Amino acid sequence: MNGLVKCPKCESLYFPGVTEDETDHLQYCDLVVNGAPLGALEDERVVWAKAGDFILLVTDSSSEKARELAQDVSRCANREICNVGGIYRVCDPPDERRVHIFLYVCSSRAVGMCLIERRSKVWRCTWNANDVPICVEQGSMWSVGVIWVLKKHRRTGIAHALFKEVKRVLNLGEDDIGWYTPFSEEGKTFVRRHCPTHYFVAK
Repeated sequence: MNGLVKCPKCESLYFPGVTEDETDHLQYCDLVVNGAPLGALEDERVVWAKAGDFILLVTDSSSEKARELAQDVSRCANREICNVGGIYRVCDPPDERRVHIFLYVCSSRAVGMCLIERRSKVWRCTWNANDVPICVEQGSMWSVGVIWVLKKHRRTGIAHALFKEVKRVLNLGEDDIGWYTPFSEEGKTFVRRHCPTHYFVAK
């Protein structure tokens, strides 16, 4: 038996020559390199479509297959974000966060996602590092927890298309949306483009 090797595409470790391990690796590698296969979804909520691409909205009331698709995309995103508890899991019970996941589908693959949820602790911030965040007294706020696009599909407008549909579907203005921090450098650039003077942190 050969020893562990690291895949140059997905960077995962596996045992070549071990049928079960190779099969698992091929499925995982395909997932993280090419996106989550759409599969046979029925009666799902398509909120936007253009030139063969479309955006699906997945909530607690969506079918199990749709929620499994959201979970697969979350696995891809979590390779970079490294959320200890995972971004989204089908087994998580519904709660007061009212999680909504918008999935971007291209060529029958889910290649991008935006997770937005209700959060109760809100601060108003500016981009001036010397300014102190101001705690906002309110019940709760929609907060973007994750916005992510598969590496080979970045800089094609997918993240902005997702965010646009989030605002339209939930009828939100810029000051109705918070962000879960910390930001990545790309995330900071994205938020600053949409919120040039101030933004809300909602956790």
